Amino acid sequence: MPEGFELTMSSDDATVYYTLDGSDPRAVGGGIALGATPFDGGPIDEVILAEDASCQYFVPLDDSLEASWFLSVFDDVTWFTGTSGLGFESSSGALNAEITTVIRDKMRPSANGSNNASCYFRYEFEFDNAASVNALLLEIKFDHAFVAYLNGVEVARSSLAPAGVVWNSAPTTSSGEPSDGNIVAYE
Repeated sequence: MPEGFELTMSSDDATVYYTLDGSDPRAVGGGIALGATPFDGGPIDEVILAEDASCQYFVPLDDSLEASWFLSVFDDVTWFTGTSGLGFESSSGALNAEITTVIRDKMRPSANGSNNASCYFRYEFEFDNAASVNALLLEIKFDHAFVAYLNGVEVARSSLAPAGVVWNSAPTTSSGEPSDGNIVAYE
């Protein structure tokens, strides 16, 4: 390989071995060849946001923030503060045990009769080694739909999120079942 060639090595279930002379690191029969070197580096798993992370949230009443609320420079100081998980369920909802900040009154206020299926959530974090990141993994429990942004760029969405998300978007259909999954959010 030419000098400066960038190589990424990974394995989900075993140590990675390599050679510098072009020979196969595997011996005949599948073992480790003499002279093969184990790769001492590898992925480092680091939790950037804990399950009980604090965030700012806001239920929009119009489209005035639609193009700016997800940008890193947006000022959310007047928004409500909550702790993950945020949301609300019916009395028998499957996610009741996961909800620590109930936002039913903000999304379905009885005083003015308005409803909104959308809520904006902003989590702030600092990460000082972005140049060395190969991938970020977003682990999320959600009911119906979501769209996630990182510094103003959409990085993940559920299959029920509408194609053109606006301030009052609702899921394209109601599955009625919460989802719990790992979503590769950035590569």
